[in-house]
Amino acid sequence: MGIISDALKKAGRERGSARRYDPASEDAPIVDVPTFGGLLGGERDEASTGEDRAHTILASMPGLDERIVTVRQSEGMEAEQFRALRTRLLNQNPDNEHRVIAVTSSAPREGKSLTTVNLAFALAELKHLRVCLVDGDVRRGCLSQMLSLPPEQGLADMIREDLPCLPLRSLTPNLSYLAPGNMGDENAAEILSSAVAQNVFDDLRKRFHYVLVDTPPVNTVADVGIIGQNCYGVIMIVRMHHTHEPMAKRAVKQLQANNVNILGCVALGRHDDAGAYGYYYDRYYNYYR
Repeated sequence: MGIISDALKKAGRERGSARRYDPASEDAPIVDVPTFGGLLGGERDEASTGEDRAHTILASMPGLDERIVTVRQSEGMEAEQFRALRTRLLNQNPDNEHRVIAVTSSAPREGKSLTTVNLAFALAELKHLRVCLVDGDVRRGCLSQMLSLPPEQGLADMIREDLPCLPLRSLTPNLSYLAPGNMGDENAAEILSSAVAQNVFDDLRKRFHYVLVDTPPVNTVADVGIIGQNCYGVIMIVRMHHTHEPMAKRAVKQLQANNVNILGCVALGRHDDAGAYGYYYDRYYNYYR
């Protein structure tokens, strides 16, 4: 009980000095993340929220995935948790710097893509922010399906063909989307580590206040370590009663080995005192059985 790994403690200590982008088996253990004051409460008056906005989005995107609760259930408890996460990110950026942030997990099916999309819509509720959602999984991207959009040119095409402009799709007046695109016969790791890729992420950072990049899981391919070099930092997703402790530790060590700034952890699937599933954010993990 209360065992914290050296790697995870190191991740917390190194947060302030980590590199910033400058041109961007056992049964699963219980994974817990301590809460912070104000984390579960959203600042509703700072955002353009409500049913009218949700209806406007759904009118143009009727096939939107039901799990995108910041639109589908915009007044619900789960939507408020994503707004609380949004507030945490904003509080960590008092100088309002333009930031590219990757979202990843240690293994598939832990909820990283769903978290990325919901957080993007939550950020876009703030009218003064320009937000971009990027499907950085050029191998098996799923965001277009969640958004009910057809396959189209995207990140991989932009890098492979060095297109003159970003093939962005507007989801809301201040939320854009960049699809994964088609890698053709190219190797994903090679195109993502190219100079053109660095220029693409640099361009995104300059254009948008927040760029959220959904990436493959850390322990499956090397893409996250590469993309992370072009980001301000990475948010790790941990799913309660699902994520295996050794896998999570291995993912953290791999990110550290690539000098990627670990911003924190979002734990999905924990019941709070009110009985609702919560989303928690912090700069380190606590693992216990």
